Amino acid sequence: MIDALQFLEEHRNWRFPYFKDTPLRQRIAWRRLGFSAWRAGAISFRDAMQNLLSSAGKSQSLMKRMWAFANAHFMDDIRAQNLHQEGIAVFGRPFNLASEREETLKWIATFKTLNETIAADQYQTKKYLRPNSTVVDAGANIGAFSVLSGHLCPEGAIYAFEPVPSTCSVLRKNCSPYRNIHVYEQALGETEKESSILMNLETLAASALQDSGMPFDTYPTAPPQKVSVTTVDALELPRLDFMKLDVEGYCGRVIAGAKESIRKYRPVIVMEIDRPGTEEEEIKKLVNAVSPGYHFIKRYATELLLSIIPQEKL
Repeated sequence: MIDALQFLEEHRNWRFPYFKDTPLRQRIAWRRLGFSAWRAGAISFRDAMQNLLSSAGKSQSLMKRMWAFANAHFMDDIRAQNLHQEGIAVFGRPFNLASEREETLKWIATFKTLNETIAADQYQTKKYLRPNSTVVDAGANIGAFSVLSGHLCPEGAIYAFEPVPSTCSVLRKNCSPYRNIHVYEQALGETEKESSILMNLETLAASALQDSGMPFDTYPTAPPQKVSVTTVDALELPRLDFMKLDVEGYCGRVIAGAKESIRKYRPVIVMEIDRPGTEEEEIKKLVNAVSPGYHFIKRYATELLLSIIPQEKL
């Protein structure tokens, strides 16, 4: 098996836009890729010029051709390195691919989450986690953050929640070597209940609960599936040091369902804020009402994140 993190380190300057860590670098990468596509005969020179515009100025046809060109050349790199036959490992243990429908998307989604979560350490785990930390991973996807936490916290406990069945199946496989990781095929929210989830057929990682406020009309979805929702407080944890939230519009509800745990243990919380329902000011009011004395730090680290840090842990 090939070490995925070593592979990412060796390919730090990979030309593909989906591995760049800022919006500016992503835009530059797309523009450079446009000229590569023109030289390869995949698009016309006029298309290459149009590709210099912002996304709003590009035709849907051009964007589809650019994605097709990028994806095809990405898979050429994967095959050239023999990854598709040997498989990949993370921290010396096998790591299974994302459960997307197409092989190319499986590889892209997997390397993207490994790059963001572990290689770039976007959640600053190495700064805040200790060997005995207790961690909640809400929206665990295929387990990059859970595996990183399990590796960094051998004496601690990681509680990983993922409501998408096919994704949770991969999560279980990736976490199975770690006795300190507990996997739940559930969503986290404000109350214990049964809800419905809509699967994003373009990107499974962007699937969301039906009442999340996500713009479901902008992408294809599968029929709703029933899903169990629980709360952080219902776990009755003996300690809580860190919460990572990537829950597609549900961050405020997860925090509301963790009020007692936050008040009692004052964990570090890191969450995405570029989703409906995660407006920065609302989150600040909610956290301050639960447990005053938190600092809020907005930063871009492959995604727009809000780090919520208690004064005593700064």
